[in-house]
Amino acid sequence: MNNDNNTNNQTNVEEIESLDNGTSLSASDAASLEEKFAEIEHKRKKFYQLFLILIGIMVAGSIFYIIVFQYDIIVYLLVSGLIVFFILKIQFEQYKKLYESNMEDICLKKTFRDVVNRPDMGMDQEVVFGTNVLFKGNIYKSRNYLCAKYDNTTFACADVLVEDENKELQSRITYFKGQWYVFQLDHSVNENLYLADKWFGIKEIQPDSTGNKIYKKVVAKDEAFAKHYDLFAKSQEIGNAFLNTDLVKIVNDFDEKTKARFIICLIENRIHIGFNKDKTKKFINFFEPIDYETEKEKFLADINHVREFVDQINSLFK
Repeated sequence: MNNDNNTNNQTNVEEIESLDNGTSLSASDAASLEEKFAEIEHKRKKFYQLFLILIGIMVAGSIFYIIVFQYDIIVYLLVSGLIVFFILKIQFEQYKKLYESNMEDICLKKTFRDVVNRPDMGMDQEVVFGTNVLFKGNIYKSRNYLCAKYDNTTFACADVLVEDENKELQSRITYFKGQWYVFQLDHSVNENLYLADKWFGIKEIQPDSTGNKIYKKVVAKDEAFAKHYDLFAKSQEIGNAFLNTDLVKIVNDFDEKTKARFIICLIENRIHIGFNKDKTKKFINFFEPIDYETEKEKFLADINHVREFVDQINSLFK
């Protein structure tokens, strides 16, 4: 399989087990985050001031040009506009780089404990394919690895792309493109369960290492749920036991909030969630002062949706 991340650039989910009880953010680390936040806000103010100054100069110059030279102003506007555009573009790129490389890290470290944020690294493909739920294809790419802890739960996630490329036919099929989450619970579920949006076209759970097909497709009584999802368990009875809990409502609520296609795997003491959705692009507003709560919602929206969902699932089996 073609893999864009070499062994040194992939992280195994076992890392989340090494976090133990976690440590709170130290006073020095908290101060460092505040300094970074202040630096970003200072850079924003400088850029905004430069923006106002250059636009002011351009407008004043236009008026002066009309009064003094009394010529067509189009040439002046084109020349001055291009100069202003390139100056602002260079300055904005500098601000954007500072903002994007620090703001997410600030939000993560102020929200979670023991944050390991490695944008250039990815999740080991053995973690994803070890669930036996995805078609493997021949291309696997992963980056933006994150590992952290909150309450008694640890989790890891990363961007994952799984594709199958046929060079002879010059075609490519995408099996998965989104974020893959793994949550380590503080207890084990009694039975494993697999649930997937029908879009993925999963007909069966792949055999285990011994070649046994031990999971069967479960028929849900809820017709709307059955039309939307495929459910797999060791037996219909086990599947019904899950469905008789609040699982259906929790899954439907999660679907309504995220508007994404997803795969859920409850395997022993872990919950895998494949979140097949492009990340929401972050709009950078330099006109107003940076508000931390707004930035936190912007950067952690998807993580918080998944976190809330996992906490609800977790509560079903305690």
